[in-house]
Amino acid sequence: MTATEAIQRDAAVTAAFLPVGAAYAGAPHDLLQQKGAFQLQGGRKPSQRRGPNNEELDPSVFNPATATHIGKHVVPVHPKCSHSKPFKMYYEVHGKGPVKLVFLMGLATSCAGWLAQVEHFSHATNGNTDKYSTLVYDQRGFGSSDVPKGRYRTSDMAYDLLSLLQALRWLDEPRQVHLVGVSMGGMVTLELAKMTPQHFASITLISTTSGQNLGSKSITTGMPPFKGVAAFTDVIVSSILRTKSPRQHLDAMIELLFPDAWLDEAHPDDPQHRSRRECLREMFIFRFRYSRHAPPDGVLRQITAVFTHGVSASELDRINMEIPSITIITGDQDHLVNPKNSDHLAAHLHRARFVKLKDSGHALPLQRAEEINEIIDQTAKLGLDRAQENYWKDRTARSVL
Repeated sequence: MTATEAIQRDAAVTAAFLPVGAAYAGAPHDLLQQKGAFQLQGGRKPSQRRGPNNEELDPSVFNPATATHIGKHVVPVHPKCSHSKPFKMYYEVHGKGPVKLVFLMGLATSCAGWLAQVEHFSHATNGNTDKYSTLVYDQRGFGSSDVPKGRYRTSDMAYDLLSLLQALRWLDEPRQVHLVGVSMGGMVTLELAKMTPQHFASITLISTTSGQNLGSKSITTGMPPFKGVAAFTDVIVSSILRTKSPRQHLDAMIELLFPDAWLDEAHPDDPQHRSRRECLREMFIFRFRYSRHAPPDGVLRQITAVFTHGVSASELDRINMEIPSITIITGDQDHLVNPKNSDHLAAHLHRARFVKLKDSGHALPLQRAEEINEIIDQTAKLGLDRAQENYWKDRTARSVL
């Protein structure tokens, strides 16, 4: 049996008990009800799922067999950040390989959104668990991370991750880390590449933007497409006025993230041959039921960070020269981030590989998982190769930590 066949077999077993795509392949039907799912070092299983510092942890959709670190990192106060008190940020590391991948999620979405990537890059059957170490985490203000007070900026979120990477000792050597950011996570990736480029061998920017940057791009390019603006406004207003049901909100979100034609297709992994739309609805309901619900102010603070984000053309030009390997990916039917933003990025990151995926929306890590995983692998490999060249080895930059 090939590695691909084994993964497909495990996925079929999971689909028979859990919503399609809800958790790792081969997960038991009562996965998110189990306590002590993560085996701590030393063989002790606590009465509840806890991290290495005995902190209580929320259920996880990721495979505990591939986990090497799970916990809550204490982000200290930083003079350049808005939070006045330390706060805790949830993270998981899977795999034990030398290639270090960091996945940065977008607005109001937990790290569970990277399930397809963690499954691929830490799966034991395909050998990746010994090749890669993958880090996923929840951004401040959402998921299992705390909601610190104060205004949020994408630069604050960049400092958060730098603090975690330093604690994990992933920054001990230069050019050891590969960043993969989607949407708001891509914005944070750009901030990191601007702040401390010497740490990163590659960056992959998915469905993202450098911000408004008035003067370097048009307002229509910087703003989301009309469908996205209208739908997003409707969701916010109807949530406040409570004029729509949770089911209606969920359907609106799904239509924002994925193209209609793709949603109407039969899901290839569903035993009942239902549409992708039906399967996604069931998956999101399942995850929502077992996720910790962040207070609304956390999401609003993240929205503020998105709308105030800005990396200038000159800063992009510097990133272009400082990062060994860069890839930009966009879907041609993205309703949340205008695909022209990726054109703008490509114009200034002219050494980057630019990939436009046809018939694709905003949530590319889920919709086009196989292609995205392959591109990430190629980008990381090129970054490692280029990092060995004297040009990249000799480059220095001042750390902001």
